[in-house]
Amino acid sequence: MISPYRQTPSASPTKISDLPSTLESSLMAPRAALAALAAFFTVCFTLLDDVLTPLFYGYTWDAALAYFFTGFLAMLPQTVCAAVSVALLFPVLARILGGVRKTTPANVGRMHQDMV
Repeated sequence: MISPYRQTPSASPTKISDLPSTLESSLMAPRAALAALAAFFTVCFTLLDDVLTPLFYGYTWDAALAYFFTGFLAMLPQTVCAAVSVALLFPVLARILGGVRKTTPANVGRMHQDMV
């Protein structure tokens, strides 16, 4: 079998364990971006709900307007809660899922009929 590394002396295989570990500071940008996205999608969902629910249930104009303003006021704490919870939980989940991703599955290299 021909090894591609024999042909190119500058290319050497790199083990995952040799790569630098993720620094805590490198999680700041994704954390802020995800918190902003969580807040944005919370606003979008609430506004969509405030428009579609009165149409679906056939509310009168006054009831639909009251429903919209009630949902709009409820949107403020929901948005803050979504942004804060994503900002706090993202590093924990990234660390947990990053550790899970680095482990190799037990069935690597096995055929389908071996696993049945």
